[in-house]
Amino acid sequence: MTPFGSVLDLAVPLFGNPGLIAIVFIVIVVADFFSGALALLVISRKLFAWSFDRLIPSKFSEVSARFGVPIYSLITIGIIAEVYTFLFIYGHLIFTIINGVGVIKAALTLGVGCVSCMFLPLRKHLFNVAPPFVRKTMRSVPVISLIGGVAFVGIVGLLLFGQIIPAFDRGLNTARVAATFLLFFAGLPFYYIVKRYRRRQGIELELEYAQIPPE
Repeated sequence: MTPFGSVLDLAVPLFGNPGLIAIVFIVIVVADFFSGALALLVISRKLFAWSFDRLIPSKFSEVSARFGVPIYSLITIGIIAEVYTFLFIYGHLIFTIINGVGVIKAALTLGVGCVSCMFLPLRKHLFNVAPPFVRKTMRSVPVISLIGGVAFVGIVGLLLFGQIIPAFDRGLNTARVAATFLLFFAGLPFYYIVKRYRRRQGIELELEYAQIPPE
């Protein structure tokens, strides 16, 4: 359930009108449906991009002529979603560990992006070919560095006051900590293993990331 849906759910006892209660639950169902549809779109694009960059088999970037979607990516995501649902219903301990790291992992991922924004101007060969709005400055300081710095401070604040400090106050769950860093850093060995494998095929993966992608 989305946070919006949770708030509405808690507000239901305040309504005495059955019509209003029905509207509340219809809104919750619709909100959850579109939230799931958005997640499906975002995740399928990640698999598509990984396949396009040759990190995973090219099958995952094949688009169905009939449906106009990356069918293999969606099938894979559907299987993962079913496993996740099973854990949610029957594996409460495992789900609690997995679900508990979501915010932290997302914040770490976004934090890396913010740091990249801060130091992008130092990579002159990339910064000089970036779009004009990226190269804007404020009193000789690149605006992109300022935005990255402010965003990074906000994310660190979220981690400290929303996750880390409460975790220490209530007792640190070592399983969640281990799962967080395992998920976050698991991509590094995977990348270097695939990089070595592709190099044997004559494909240099680092060239894919030598410049900022069009998107």
